Amino acid sequence: LSLADGARIVALRARAVQDRAPDGAMGLVERPVGEVTGQLAAYGDALSVAVVNTARSTVVAGDAEALDRFLAQMEATGAYCQRVDVDYASHSPHMDVLLPALREQLTGLASTETEIAFYSSVTGERAAGPELDADYWCRNLREPVRFDRALERLRADGFGTFVEVSPHPVLQIALAQGTEADAAAVVVGSLRRGRGGLEQPLRALAELHVQGVPVPWQRVFPASDTYRTDLPTYAFERRRYWLDETDDTIPPAGTASWREDVLALPEPERPGSVVALVTQEAAALLGRPVDAVRPDLTLREQGFDSLMVVELRNRLSARTRVPLPTVLAFDYPTPRAIAALLLTHADAQDPQDGAQEAASAVAAVPVRPDEDDPVVIVSMACRLPDGIDTPEAFWDLLADGREASSPFPRRWDGWDLGTIEETERAATGRRFERRGGFVRDVEDFDAAFFGLSPREALSLDPQQRLVLEVVWEAIERANLRTASLEGGNTGVYIGSMSSDYDIARRWDVGSSDGYKITGNGSSLISGRVSYTLGLSGPALTIDTACSSSLVALRLACEALRSGECDLAFAGGVTVMSTPQIFVEFSRLNGLAADGRCKSFADDADGTSWAEGCGVLVLKRLSDARRDGDRVLAVVRGTAMNQDGRSQGLTAPNGLAQQRVVRGALADGGLTPADIDAVEAHATGTVLGDPIEAGALASVFAGRVRPLHLGSAKSNIGHAQAASGVIGVIKMVLALQHELLPRTLHAEKPNTRIDWTGGELELLREPRKWPRTRRVRRAGVSSFGISGTNTHVIIEEAPEAPETVVADRPGDGPVHPLVISGTDPAALRAQARHWAEWLDARPAAPMRDIAHTSAVGRTHLDARAVVFAGDATEAAAALRAV
Repeated sequence: LSLADGARIVALRARAVQDRAPDGAMGLVERPVGEVTGQLAAYGDALSVAVVNTARSTVVAGDAEALDRFLAQMEATGAYCQRVDVDYASHSPHMDVLLPALREQLTGLASTETEIAFYSSVTGERAAGPELDADYWCRNLREPVRFDRALERLRADGFGTFVEVSPHPVLQIALAQGTEADAAAVVVGSLRRGRGGLEQPLRALAELHVQGVPVPWQRVFPASDTYRTDLPTYAFERRRYWLDETDDTIPPAGTASWREDVLALPEPERPGSVVALVTQEAAALLGRPVDAVRPDLTLREQGFDSLMVVELRNRLSARTRVPLPTVLAFDYPTPRAIAALLLTHADAQDPQDGAQEAASAVAAVPVRPDEDDPVVIVSMACRLPDGIDTPEAFWDLLADGREASSPFPRRWDGWDLGTIEETERAATGRRFERRGGFVRDVEDFDAAFFGLSPREALSLDPQQRLVLEVVWEAIERANLRTASLEGGNTGVYIGSMSSDYDIARRWDVGSSDGYKITGNGSSLISGRVSYTLGLSGPALTIDTACSSSLVALRLACEALRSGECDLAFAGGVTVMSTPQIFVEFSRLNGLAADGRCKSFADDADGTSWAEGCGVLVLKRLSDARRDGDRVLAVVRGTAMNQDGRSQGLTAPNGLAQQRVVRGALADGGLTPADIDAVEAHATGTVLGDPIEAGALASVFAGRVRPLHLGSAKSNIGHAQAASGVIGVIKMVLALQHELLPRTLHAEKPNTRIDWTGGELELLREPRKWPRTRRVRRAGVSSFGISGTNTHVIIEEAPEAPETVVADRPGDGPVHPLVISGTDPAALRAQARHWAEWLDARPAAPMRDIAHTSAVGRTHLDARAVVFAGDATEAAAALRAV
């Protein structure tokens, strides 16, 4: 229909009902339509069913006197009834007298095929469009409304977000009832009678946003001069969890959920605890003190209306993860009755009672995206040796030409390193250098933040802990809210080698705590991320040794390209809980004597091991632009292959390396001339570096410009499963800063490599890499000891679309800054963290910071807001939190 025809239908129907409809009445009965129809038989033609809202909500219309008697009769049976505030009887025989004139007035409607899905409340089915003629709209006024059938069909067709667009949210409760079996369904209103302006529609959008529904804010506020910006990531409150602690130092198990909190209490105290929860939430909605809410008085008597009951149900479900019915106040009218219902769920063997399975019974079919829609990086986070905990700190290390190696960590003090050193010297004749790249304070972890008890945290592989924290930091750096990811098509792809965390403690029945399998299983490194965040996409932990994280990146890109994912986390992690790998490679004469990785250097004599974790957030470019993300780089091409039979199981294969680089070029539709630099695998071994350089020289032969060659392993060491993603992060940073950092320890290039051909140039000094008309690209290589080779090509981010910005003269000089933490102590720590961050940025854009703090962060239980005009004021206010 055209806008004019739609407005004509509304106006003519309203005028006909107002001017010519016989007197009548309508009333709501909270009972199934079958039961209501049976009771109506005694009233003959005086009453009929007008609307079927849901399976247990029916509207009756007809003669006013008969309706009053019927409602009184139904109330006597315990049914909730309510007279509708009208003096006519729509959707009943009362409308027959209006239809001839209305049909004539509506003749000539130009209905066409619908561009947006339209579901009819007359038929309960999807309508094509042409059938929406004058006869249809007369039926729409006369016949019963089958809202229940239309809603059921919408849900069957995959719709899960419902916004009531009407002058008052009269159907919001019906929508909530009709979707209560779907835990992921979202229902909001949009307008309220007597409240004009934009406040209510904006409130509806805000409700959608906080419930995880993507809202295109750039379209809502197209002229806004407010942008999402960088903010500090969460200040984790870490404490030590390491296996050298004895059991008597471990705190008692904490609580990971509301159910565990309740069951941890003595049984007599449980009912009171749950009643307190209900009264707290009820008091918050009423705006009263908690002690003003009486547990044994009905909610209705205490001031609740129907919409407030729905909000109470939503808040309690969010706090407890218990799927509560939308008719909560009818079946459980008092706070104590609601608490009793919650307590039965806490006591149940399966508190979810199948709700999650029901919600996911209808799986969405992935839609393959546009093949010309490349995968892009929208966020990066990392944890590297020597206290490097951000990409910015990593860049400072690279740009300054520093290394991050250090002596063995104190967490290894329990090992007899002196004996190991003497044994290795006797076995190999070489000095055993106690040096590598170690992540600082890897023993520490904020278990409570991730809902883990201290005992479980102690058994948790530090690689799992590190990935949880770095993924969270990547989420915050992407300005994502975890609610927007929950239940969504988000994948997790993490590269990791086997854990040695539990190797020091001999297993016996007495030492088992029930957490060793989940704490140390490699599949849980990715699986725990998905579980913690509620992600429904694939979760894979990949072990191809040193190429693991680049393989993870490739698989994530393939999933995004195929439509299997809409967002993906890709990365890798390595934590060395014991010195085992140093001992093993010392026996193989594979370690550098000085503990430094000298990539492509003439005195290269072996690798140096390091720890690290890196995580990328990946999207398709179209999705990133839709969401207003800052694109950091494009993943232009990827390839993966295997050495096959070579000189040995662990020996590199130059021909296979050539093939994998050519494969990545082909995947990206590129030629060798399109690549400026390669972040090489380059572990500093006598055999490996010359083979890799020779393979690259063959692929890039005949170039006019040399291919610049370097490796971050010279700065931090070989981070094993994490090394590939660390190389990607380095090259993205190089693109952003328009500089190729130098490779350390390579003052004299390896004489086993032919540097005279002109194809390769070792980055012995930093080299400018400015943005020009020509697109800048770099390759990143990772080769696993098992023979799995990977190459990825990174491309500079495309220019962002131009945005028309208008002034907002109504804005004042003070901006609200929102922060949160898991509890009051964490909130204060977060406030101090932000204050320190702002101290270092006195000219920070407060409008953008305030905006990002509100829409680009997950808001945790303990919250605070401060108002400030500039960064100095904000820092002072935060210190007072």
